[in-house]
Amino acid sequence: MKRNNLDFAVTPYYNLSRESADFKAMEIIKLAEGELMLGVSVNSPLARKDSASLDEIKHMKVLYYSSSESYYLREVFLDKFDGFLAPEQISRVSSLEQRDMLVASNNGVGFYPSPFINKERAQNPMIKFLRITNNVNKYYASAFLYQPNNKNPSLNSLISELKG
Repeated sequence: MKRNNLDFAVTPYYNLSRESADFKAMEIIKLAEGELMLGVSVNSPLARKDSASLDEIKHMKVLYYSSSESYYLREVFLDKFDGFLAPEQISRVSSLEQRDMLVASNNGVGFYPSPFINKERAQNPMIKFLRITNNVNKYYASAFLYQPNNKNPSLNSLISELKG
């Protein structure tokens, strides 16, 4: 992005100050907005509730998916939920299926974007999704980022469609 060689990208957006700096030269269209929710096994005592405090998971493993050896999401969760999570409790898994299987079998918890919860419920009936009660930055968006000075007619047509 710093070299202006990216036409566009679709990416999660977490409303963190570092994202604002990284995306400074880009325009953003938010495709879906909501908040992160906590996913727990239906066999967890937490599943009897509709919401939970991050204090209730402080001794649980938090799982996130990344296809590469990236710690980006671990850092996002530490920033968003400052003081509630410890780096050593947050673990990367190599597939969404692995994360969901571990959460469903009560071997950890995960954070799931609310705009996609209906799909997640259909795919993962053994996971219960809870609202986070803490006053923290739970914001999530799926964002379309693009270079505003790009003259590509196909890209500009897509941008016009998205802005509707």
